[in-house]
Amino acid sequence: MTEYRITKETCEKGHEGRVCSRCGKPIQALETVDNARNPTYWSGCQECGYFDNGVTPRVYDIAGILYGHYRLRPHTSATSEDIIKGEQMHELCRMVQCVEGASDIHTERMKEE
Repeated sequence: MTEYRITKETCEKGHEGRVCSRCGKPIQALETVDNARNPTYWSGCQECGYFDNGVTPRVYDIAGILYGHYRLRPHTSATSEDIIKGEQMHELCRMVQCVEGASDIHTERMKEE
């Protein structure tokens, strides 16, 4: 029996209900090896091959609105259209997560006052 550094079940708990920040497809536990060539599972997107814990569908939807409706486009050095959009969506998802985190902190501070 193979001993995994991170089991499939542990990996799945870390990304449950999340989607890829690049393409919006569900994050999955992907069987791979770590840097020491030990078998393990990492969270990632089977569709675009990106290893990531993903984002909530809400964050991805908001990033999509910023990308589509407001035409907000972070800079990227990529050349392929699909890769460009993926990298830009990833950056927008990071921005949305930062704003949501700041909003949560602000709400907590307002409760303290």
